[in-house]
Amino acid sequence: MAMWAAPALPSLDLDVSILFYQALGFTLAARYDTENYAIVYRDGAELHLWLTQDRHVAENSGCYLHVDDADVLWREWRNRDIPRLSMPEDKAWGQREFHVLDPSGNLIRVGSARTG
Repeated sequence: MAMWAAPALPSLDLDVSILFYQALGFTLAARYDTENYAIVYRDGAELHLWLTQDRHVAENSGCYLHVDDADVLWREWRNRDIPRLSMPEDKAWGQREFHVLDPSGNLIRVGSARTG
């Protein structure tokens, strides 16, 4: 059996969220204005965005993106001047990680297996 996940992240403004994720290199796959819902994807990752008016929900949500090399993606996003981007760090659990906050406050953590 195959299984995969598509995190559903709350958005305070779908237009702003879509533009942000496009700046991260994601592509808009679908938008359903009647449902206040959008889907973006990049490199096999799919994120679902749903409209909310509750800032507390958005600021307490997030997801984790596993990548081949966190430093490569971090440099790409830094070169794109992505705001609220942390520095990569080696974690005790064997991951090299960084995070970014999207405009709604979702915490997007990114990590790869630490080498060396």
